[in-house]
Amino acid sequence: MGTKALQSLAFAAAMTIGVTLAAAQDTRSTDAPVNVPKVSLSDAQKQTIFQGITGKQAKKNAEPPGFRAAVGAHVPEGIVLERFPKTLVELIPQIGDYEYAMVSNQVLVVEPKSKTVIEVINE
Repeated sequence: MGTKALQSLAFAAAMTIGVTLAAAQDTRSTDAPVNVPKVSLSDAQKQTIFQGITGKQAKKNAEPPGFRAAVGAHVPEGIVLERFPKTLVELIPQIGDYEYAMVSNQVLVVEPKSKTVIEVINE
């Protein structure tokens, strides 16, 4: 391989690394949620939670203006959080430390101290 070919190869590698680093920096500078606790729920567990909450006449909160139910979102003051029913915690122990709220026909699983949404469960 000649000198020019090696220089071209080195330049291409440097450009690839530079683009990869720039992309990595871009994702860190977005509004993506950071340090959101993870709760691993299967689809069946999500369905069980949704049915368990909606079946018990849960207090439905109106969605406040400007609030979007998404992982990492902060729950505003007007939304009432409740403890999960004991029967659901017995079935799905990993939700025991969290609270929930019903907003716009969605169950929000919330970390109570920070009031951060960690899971949004739809019908």
